[in-house]
Amino acid sequence: MAHKTLLLASVLAASMGRVAAAPPAVTPTPPVDLVPTPPAGRARLSKPLFKGVELYSWQQAGTWCFSLLPGTNRNKEPSEVRHPTAAVCSVALLKARLATLAPGELVVWETGGEHASCPAPLREELTRYCASIGIVLR
Repeated sequence: MAHKTLLLASVLAASMGRVAAAPPAVTPTPPVDLVPTPPAGRARLSKPLFKGVELYSWQQAGTWCFSLLPGTNRNKEPSEVRHPTAAVCSVALLKARLATLAPGELVVWETGGEHASCPAPLREELTRYCASIGIVLR
């Protein structure tokens, strides 16, 4: 019904020598595949993801930021890695996200290019934390 109304308005406007205004353009935010969250009532996912999880890190204004994304067979774009729904700029928030992964999950820390490896003490802290909750961090 709305389509017919819009079409009728366009026809009327054109017949009167005017062109109907187009609806404003909306620039969609590119979709980002995120690591799923556990179902309601569960603290962790029940099984590891098929291709594991990728961990990215970078420095932003002197703070280390991280994102966890599902493993794939392709390189992620910076816009995906640093997308606001994927990124956290806190070790505590990263640990909270890691804690929702299934026991036995494989997390691969992606480095190189725009993705920096954080200082050894922080890397060791995160490796120990993952081991304590049954996750393998490589």
